[in-house]
Amino acid sequence: MDGKKIIWMSSKGLRFTVKPFVLETEFWMMKRNGTDKQQLTWFHTPNHPHFLHKSFAVAADFDWSPDGSQIAGLVLTNKPDTRKRGSGINILIDLPWNFQK
Repeated sequence: MDGKKIIWMSSKGLRFTVKPFVLETEFWMMKRNGTDKQQLTWFHTPNHPHFLHKSFAVAADFDWSPDGSQIAGLVLTNKPDTRKRGSGINILIDLPWNFQK
């Protein structure tokens, strides 16, 4: 995009343990100066349209749409210690209007 906004993954308010390994993350967005932080996804929130019904869901990677109105993201859905590690689902998220170009 134009460098004015940042998207990152965070486990803020979610579960994270080392043994047994549990990690939950969501995509977040903010302005470059650190203001206006907004959660973009709710993969771990029952009854939300983004809820994935997965025991493991980690926001892993993304890219901007050409017009800056959406992101395409990868959500890992298999733990690293399984044969399917690194596999997941692709998602398309509409960005809030105040964060679009």
